[in-house]
Amino acid sequence: MEGCVLLNAALHLLQTSIQAVMDAAIHLAAGPGRYSGVPRALRELGVLREEDAGGSAAP
Repeated sequence: MEGCVLLNAALHLLQTSIQAVMDAAIHLAAGPGRYSGVPRALRELGVLREEDAGGSAAP
């Protein structure tokens, strides 16, 4: 039982750590609270192709 509790605690810590990194990346790439700008920012960085980022080349 104790092993399950420790495993779940470790998984929760990992998940929240990943979410924090993603939130920081979104903030840096698209500005605070601008989730809609993420595909454009990723396209400009060369991470996404134009058609995968929404298709419009204009910012």
